[in-house]
Amino acid sequence: MKQKSYLTPNEVAELLMVSPITIRQWAQKGLIHAVTTAGGHRRFKFSDVKAFARQRGLTLNTVDFEKRILIVDSNTHQQQQLADKIKSTDAEVEIEQAEDGFDAGVKLMTFKPTQIFINLDAPDLIGYDICRYIKQEPDLKAIDIVAVLSEEIAEKVKLAESAGANHCLILPIEETQLE
Repeated sequence: MKQKSYLTPNEVAELLMVSPITIRQWAQKGLIHAVTTAGGHRRFKFSDVKAFARQRGLTLNTVDFEKRILIVDSNTHQQQQLADKIKSTDAEVEIEQAEDGFDAGVKLMTFKPTQIFINLDAPDLIGYDICRYIKQEPDLKAIDIVAVLSEEIAEKVKLAESAGANHCLILPIEETQLE
């Protein structure tokens, strides 16, 4: 569930809002660090691109590259515990929290998460409907959905997957499950 390790020249160009040719020229001149694949293609670490931008005072277009997680759970204590565990495995991730379906819907549109953790067993939360909505909407269907369940029952896991969940985690969630 980690962010992509290496970026292509086209992805770096999009991040830095320049052309891919400019990225290749900068790499040839040694201005931006790149590794070369066995096939002769350049790849860039996200951290190197961020450092390059910072050194040169450039703004990154990170909307599509930053990992943004939305946690949806009516239990604010469980929300915070999960947020803390996620932060301990990836300090750079952005996290927003929602307590109900309405708040989740608003944050889906404004925060634009790349991943959502949703407690499907939370009372008063329309978790399965939220999952189905995400997978039906063209602008949202790429979001990685992690269903959070209170117990591992095959029927519940199957229902979560049929609603659109990409992964299922069982409470209590351990940090090792988030890597």
